[in-house]
Amino acid sequence: MRLPLIAVVLTLLVGNGPSVDDSQPGVLTQARGRALRFVTLLGRDTIAVEEALWAGDSLRGVILVREPAMMRFEYLLRAAPSGGFASVQATQSVMSPDGWRVQNTATLTAFGDSVLMQTGPDGAERRVRAPAPLLSLPNSGALLWLAAQRVDASAADSVSIPWIAPLGGIGGRFIARRTQGRSLEYRLSAGFAQMRRGEDGEIVSVDARGTSLKIEMMPAQPGVLVETQERWSRVRGGLLSPRDTVRARVGDAELLIDYGRPSVRGRDVFGDGVLGDSVWRTGANAATQLQITRPIQFANGTLEPGMYSLFTRISAERADLIVNRRSGIWGTQYDAAANLLSVPMERRRAEFMEQFRIAVDSVQPAIVLRWADQEFRVPFAVRR
Repeated sequence: MRLPLIAVVLTLLVGNGPSVDDSQPGVLTQARGRALRFVTLLGRDTIAVEEALWAGDSLRGVILVREPAMMRFEYLLRAAPSGGFASVQATQSVMSPDGWRVQNTATLTAFGDSVLMQTGPDGAERRVRAPAPLLSLPNSGALLWLAAQRVDASAADSVSIPWIAPLGGIGGRFIARRTQGRSLEYRLSAGFAQMRRGEDGEIVSVDARGTSLKIEMMPAQPGVLVETQERWSRVRGGLLSPRDTVRARVGDAELLIDYGRPSVRGRDVFGDGVLGDSVWRTGANAATQLQITRPIQFANGTLEPGMYSLFTRISAERADLIVNRRSGIWGTQYDAAANLLSVPMERRRAEFMEQFRIAVDSVQPAIVLRWADQEFRVPFAVRR
């Protein structure tokens, strides 16, 4: 099925701006009319693609993201002489049964050392201090390419630049340092990503597998945006880690668990924590939530009725289920100060399971986690 994105890409890369010259070096002052295309991988699966065009002093791009829902980000950035942006217009759309639906918009305007942000349908305004800022959007290689030019323009071995994320992405500061040649190392959530660049400054690869994002990024071929959307549209929902719900009744208690179901996809899941995380969200995307209607007793504490988030800590020596008082949060928003219980889990080898699964055993009451070749049980009892 051909969707409106095709027209967007044709306008982006053909109808607006000069012809593309891929022979020019990747330097901000020279890369006029340069096409930038990237693909983001999680394990073996594509989770985002992007096509963008740097022309004159503007960067116009489209990002297609597969998770947590099939989303599209369109943006137009106009650069300032400082190397930051002068203005940004960005739109976030989500795929619905009736086609693309605009979910959020953002207009950013830089004034001296601050940025005026207008977001949402009502244009709510907020001003933040951010001299010569960079723009951050989810899974954008083109914006990383632009950030790398700022490092090239600096005489310092490391930089710390304001990073504005109006529609999601990594915000705060772009902290990067030079490594070998023109390659860089920059901070991401819970770790550092490696950006390998050629002698011409072009991005060869971005390796963020050592961070909580677990992703890789690399250049893509022309047409990747349209081809990927058509392929994802043939898959219901387009999601790699769909949400699932477990409902169970144990004695007088009702339990509900809402979680994301990631797949192994050829990865070593438990080789180092869980996919390298010392504390895991017990699923994917939004944090896993547990709701109970009666008090339940674990081995080392009692949980009162309510809604909680579940995290796990797994090592070679032990495995624990962490119950956190915060609910309705993203899986990366772990706050150890809000932990209520850390319950030891029973661990055993089991038949291989490609997609993560949570179940509730109502006969021998326990919360059961299964993934890859491992099974974890957390026995409990319902208090009267």
